[in-house]
Amino acid sequence: QLINVLTEFRKHPNTRQGIISIYDISKDSDNIGTDRIPCSIYYQLLFRDNKLNIIYNMRSCDYNLHFKNDMYLAIKLLNYCANELNLEVGHFYMNIGSLHIYKYDWDKNTF
Repeated sequence: QLINVLTEFRKHPNTRQGIISIYDISKDSDNIGTDRIPCSIYYQLLFRDNKLNIIYNMRSCDYNLHFKNDMYLAIKLLNYCANELNLEVGHFYMNIGSLHIYKYDWDKNTF
């Protein structure tokens, strides 16, 4: 998907189709309630105000175990894509449907 998105940006810098999907509806929707499904849904890259921005959408995120890594990896993806496209890095947006911490992690003082 990444190669296709970079190619699309080279052809059409103002595209709204810069989507890198993580959730696969053809297989993940069959696992709802019975198995793990991805917390990350998709990344969207947008070129606005002469900068490359990223929107990272998640259905759920465990603050203690994954939040920092999820942010780090999304920002690294933004930096990589901006570098490949020779664009300036813009904004990072993150939407999380359920940001949570489990009770057994409260005493770890991680936040």
